[in-house]
Amino acid sequence: MNRNLHIVLRNALEARKWKIEDLAFMLKRPYKQVEEVYCGRQSLTPTMVKELAQVFPDTTEQYWWDLELQRKAPTYNPDTVPDVKRRAQLYDWLPIGPVMALGWLSSFHTVDELETSVCQFLGIEKIGDTPTFLMGFEGTPPNDLIFRHTWAKKVEQEVLKQRVINKFDWGKFSVEVKTILRHATELDIHRVQYEMLRLGIAYTHVEDIGDTGIDGALVYVEKRPAIALTMRTRHLDWYWYTLTHLLAHLLLDHKECHIDTNPGNEEHDRLANETVGHWLPSANYLAECIHKSASGCLSKEALRKIANKFGISVNLVAGRIKYLRQTGQLPPEPSYSTYHIKIGNEIL
Repeated sequence: MNRNLHIVLRNALEARKWKIEDLAFMLKRPYKQVEEVYCGRQSLTPTMVKELAQVFPDTTEQYWWDLELQRKAPTYNPDTVPDVKRRAQLYDWLPIGPVMALGWLSSFHTVDELETSVCQFLGIEKIGDTPTFLMGFEGTPPNDLIFRHTWAKKVEQEVLKQRVINKFDWGKFSVEVKTILRHATELDIHRVQYEMLRLGIAYTHVEDIGDTGIDGALVYVEKRPAIALTMRTRHLDWYWYTLTHLLAHLLLDHKECHIDTNPGNEEHDRLANETVGHWLPSANYLAECIHKSASGCLSKEALRKIANKFGISVNLVAGRIKYLRQTGQLPPEPSYSTYHIKIGNEIL
């Protein structure tokens, strides 16, 4: 039966994308004790039975007792249950564990202070109020939606901290957007932020949280355009592909927020991809270069020449070839994985 209890707890945590430490936090119990129960090595106590029924409101105390064969009988303190219920309810508003790990919440010692921190993060006065978000995530499963909303709220906070050098002017941006691509090298990522701010575009990196599946987003904060990237792949070719794709949406004057990798306006996505194609080597151009090569594939020197011609880095050319191969626009080629540069934390 203990094994069944383990399976039930495991499935319940996985369904909510919680970890054992999250459950321990809600129960306000040592991690080791909760882990022992989770693994079936320790019996549930009467108090824990009541607390679990509060954490998982679709269950009852009897449900947990039925899973438990052995029973200890320590003194039950009913005063602890309301706090357990409150902590569990706060998880419906914010993924407390991951947010705490990233340092996004103000420090707290009591459940009241935690609730205040959650409200401050969400920009609401009290639990029960409806927070506003920059982005919509239509079609997102409820258990994933909380992570995406949390990421969106953090993006909003980071953008509001930034001081944009100039007011955004679409005409100026349309002329100078290619200046950003000049910095498509391993060492110039910091320069990108300056160029974006100079053009009136806020720009930030916000860590992925809970595997949101988001690579980046174009949003509008106080009518000001902003681009946020998660850097979840930490490869330079993917960084530049995501960035150029979002810049293309802005150039095309797509007013609504756009979340990369999230289903949206298919026509807008098609136009953005087409625009990016004008900035990077086209499939036809690369196919012609491959056809002219004696070996039927591009040498490192050939890749460098293409990169110099378009004013971009070699790894971005390699990433472009990889993308065109995956979409069937180029025949099979060597992966050129040597050029898929990993971006370290020190560069960010």
